[in-house]
Formats: sequence, structure tokens, C-alpha cells
Amino acid sequence: MSEASADVDGDGVADRVLAYRQGDGDRRVAVELTGGGTSSVDASQSSIDGPARLSMLGGVDLGGDGQTVLVVTGAGASVVVVGLFQFVECALSQVSFESGQPAELPVGGSVTHADGLECTDGTLIRLSAASADGENFSTTETRYRVDGNTLVELGTEAATHPTLEARYSTINCPGLERGL
Repeated sequence: MSEASADVDGDGVADRVLAYRQGDGDRRVAVELTGGGTSSVDASQSSIDGPARLSMLGGVDLGGDGQTVLVVTGAGASVVVVGLFQFVECALSQVSFESGQPAELPVGGSVTHADGLECTDGTLIRLSAASADGENFSTTETRYRVDGNTLVELGTEAATHPTLEARYSTINCPGLERGL
């Protein structure tokens, strides 16, 4: 089990957020509200359910209506996958892109590709960099906000850089209890 503190219901008091494996092997993400009440969701069918244990990072407000819970697990040789979960109307559920696909975002990379995440001013920024030669990188920064249980795209910026900046392969979300 992995746990962190986050104000998921917006009442100004930290709640307990958990990621764990049940006895039958199913993985769960749960919230225990300080004021009473619990909610959990099965994470076994998502791509965050990998060979590594789920690890709770904590919460960060990405929509101005409470805290979005971030969960991460190993998902390959050079990346981890961050899954987003939101507590809305007394229930915990996985956040999805507008297309309906679960919001599961890679962080990490290699010599020619990198993915990162930043959180700023209630916005999630998905960073991506790619290079054919390992020297010149095409980068994309896509901004999102959480609206209910949906990750809504706000816009994308593309650029070219001569080197790969470290921010393109890390997570930087102030307020998270622990990093990767």
C-alpha cells in the first residue's frame, strides 16, 4: 500500500488517498475523507496497472474544484505512467481525455524521446520531445485543465530546441507529497 495526503473534497482539510493491491490481486485507488466516508475505484483495467506496485504521489488542484489525485506505477524500461483520478460528487473515478480514453500520461524517456508533466496555475502541462538524431528536438507542450472527470485540452505549442531540457522527462507539480 502507498498513501499520501490531499484535500480531495475541497473542504480545506487533508484527506487520506491510497493505492493498494487487494488479496485477489486487483489494484485499487481509494480516498478516506477526514470528515467521514470513503470511495474507491478499480485500477486493474488501466495501463497504470503494471508489474510494479501502485505508488500514490498525492493531490494537486487542476480544476479549481478540489484535488486531483495522481497515481503512478512502472510501465516500461524508461517511463512510468501517471494516472489521474478525481473525487467528484462523493465518488472517486479515473479522469479521461475528451475522447473518453483514460488520462494516463508517460513520464521519462530515452536519448531520442522524452515525456514530462508540469502543474502550474491549476493547469496540467504535458511535455513531449522527440529527435531523430539525438541532437535537435521537436517539442510539444499541451495544456489541460480538469473539468469534472474530463481532461480538457486548452492549447498546444510546438518548438524546436538544440538540446533536451530535463523538464521534458520529469514531473514537476508543486504540492505533491512526493515525487517519482
